[in-house]
Amino acid sequence: MIEGFWREVQQVWDAGIFGTALGDIFLIFGIFLLFLFSRRIISRTVMHSFKLMARKTQTDLDDQVLTALE
Repeated sequence: MIEGFWREVQQVWDAGIFGTALGDIFLIFGIFLLFLFSRRIISRTVMHSFKLMARKTQTDLDDQVLTALE
């Protein structure tokens, strides 16, 4: 009973969905999440440095542009 179930799970893991193995799907999903996380950190860092530079200017236009970009 358990052996048959385990063979079925392994077959689905290898065959996957539409011919793509589930391990590959999970790997792609993990890479995508890593990309989103790194994009968020980089954009926060860049926006923070732009805000620091915008505070040093005399005009208020660059502050408004940065607020609109957020």
